[in-house]
Amino acid sequence: MLKNRKLSRDKICNERDKELCKHNLNLADIVTLFRIVGAVLLIAIKPTSGLFLLLYTITGATDVIDGQIARKTNTSSEFGARLDSIADVYFLGLPHLKLCLYYGVN
Repeated sequence: MLKNRKLSRDKICNERDKELCKHNLNLADIVTLFRIVGAVLLIAIKPTSGLFLLLYTITGATDVIDGQIARKTNTSSEFGARLDSIADVYFLGLPHLKLCLYYGVN
């Protein structure tokens, strides 16, 4: 009979990514995740609406806010830095893609 065994994080993660696997989300990471969600939501909103501008502004402000939170609470991490880079790509790429599709690319 096979026993149900949980794999520990150490067995799943290799040595290089150990810090990423052990990382718990902190407030700065949650703000960064909001930037990713906000960028994705921008795809569903008409780019000429006030809601688009408001969400774009708030989502952009989170880029500054998460960095300040991480520095003030001393919670900077490699995971947070990688997540921030991913959020930047989404925030810069998705709205521009939406605008290109909305207005047409000639």
